[in-house]
Amino acid sequence: MKRNHSRIFNMLLLLSVVVYILFLLKLLLFKYYSPIDILTSNYETYRSFNLIPFAGIYDYLIKHVVSSSLAVTNVLGNIVIFIPMGVLLRLYSSKDEILRPVAVVFVTSVTVEAIQYILGIGASDIDDVILNTFGGFLGVLLYMLLLKILRDRSRVKTIVTVAAVLCAAAVSFIIGRAWYYEMSRNKMYSDAYETHSIDLDHADLTGTLVKCADDTIYLKENQEYISGKEIAVKIDKDTTFALLQYGLNDDIMFYPCEYELFDELSDLSDYYLIWINTTGNGADTVAARVVISDPPLNEE
Repeated sequence: MKRNHSRIFNMLLLLSVVVYILFLLKLLLFKYYSPIDILTSNYETYRSFNLIPFAGIYDYLIKHVVSSSLAVTNVLGNIVIFIPMGVLLRLYSSKDEILRPVAVVFVTSVTVEAIQYILGIGASDIDDVILNTFGGFLGVLLYMLLLKILRDRSRVKTIVTVAAVLCAAAVSFIIGRAWYYEMSRNKMYSDAYETHSIDLDHADLTGTLVKCADDTIYLKENQEYISGKEIAVKIDKDTTFALLQYGLNDDIMFYPCEYELFDELSDLSDYYLIWINTTGNGADTVAARVVISDPPLNEE
């Protein structure tokens, strides 16, 4: 019975370690681009390199080159995410030592920074290595503190396992929610691109945006975008929204939107155009697809 209990704890700890490694890979290497994007070179490279110790930390915390919240998040985040690595390395170490686990954290951090620079997927900074290594060192000290208090490695392992499982569950939930949001956003993009087929010849209604209020879009109907008859169109939870913007050389940028955005666009209602596909007629008219557009540059 005791052996089965130990085996379950070992499996849970191993599973938590796997989740932690995946979390680090996502956060440090695949934060902006997927592995497929990187393997197929389907991404925009960005790289910078800093070998001056504490220069970035000084800029963040003293010179305030970014907001205080972002500075604290960046500095503390680089420390905190490597504390578990220090704890785990010390847990699996056969000897009572500090240097080797900290050295492993240091080498891991240097490797990550090197990969970021080689692949062009982020800023490589010696400060990140310093903060990551310090986090690993704190993890080692935390394990030693627990061992000194409990005086039993098996009890420390039990506590570490329980904490690791709880953290892994929380991380899995956060990553799962982010993945669900990403999938939902991709579907919104897909739906938005479908609305690209709405043009002046195929849209049920076209005109100038007047305002949005009470689940209703008001537009002045006129193909030439001059003042015309005002029409009210209802929206509901099934309505697809998108914002269409033209850049230089008529490059088109297409964004799925939330309804709340339209309230802000109403302030510029004499400028924005609106294309609508509808379901129903008269008082029962409901917008199925809505595209709000700024005029192409060559028409301004």
